[in-house]
Amino acid sequence: MSLTFLILFLKLLEAKKFLVSQPGFLKPFEFNCLLEAAALDHYEDIARKGLTTHKSSNGKDTYKDRIERHAKWGGSIFEAILYGVKRPTARDIVLAWVIDDGFESRCHRKNIFFPDHKQFAIACGPHSSTDFCVIALFGAQILPLDLEQVDPEKEAQEFKKSFLQEKDWTKFSRDVFDLQNKIRSNPKAFIPYLEKCLGRFKGKTLYSEDSKSYILT
Repeated sequence: MSLTFLILFLKLLEAKKFLVSQPGFLKPFEFNCLLEAAALDHYEDIARKGLTTHKSSNGKDTYKDRIERHAKWGGSIFEAILYGVKRPTARDIVLAWVIDDGFESRCHRKNIFFPDHKQFAIACGPHSSTDFCVIALFGAQILPLDLEQVDPEKEAQEFKKSFLQEKDWTKFSRDVFDLQNKIRSNPKAFIPYLEKCLGRFKGKTLYSEDSKSYILT
């Protein structure tokens, strides 16, 4: 057994043990259009410029700043970003966050399973330097800036139309959203996919089943 294979095996085993340990009682995320608008802000800013950063292109604004342009929040918030070549499946996106090999703290995994996080949104699409980009925002409590705001979903949809050119990215976002809800409610059901992905790793890179796309975990 090579050292590389052993390292891959151990990190997948660690992720499997985590899933087995989860009680699976978490309620599904609620898709939040205000978080979506904040995620789209960042996507539009960095995707065309080829940037790979949590900060805005001005070098100052954080995801907290972007969220606060659209909403009031309480409790906790978190941003997860993935970049890759071509486009993986929604399942591979969730696998990457569950394995979370690039972060010793496993912050992406923890935020998927953090009970206080009830709100979620995702923005994704083509990226000029890495082919694709996925930006997800998590929140405990998200409220409109104007509490009398009548239809925030309509506003978010209009905002999204301005730059999302590929219609299937909307479905892709929904697929990632649905998969995260499934793994929150039934973590053990995701273990077979985790076990099957061992042979698709090269270092920290997870390749798709057809080897045409990949993402960093």
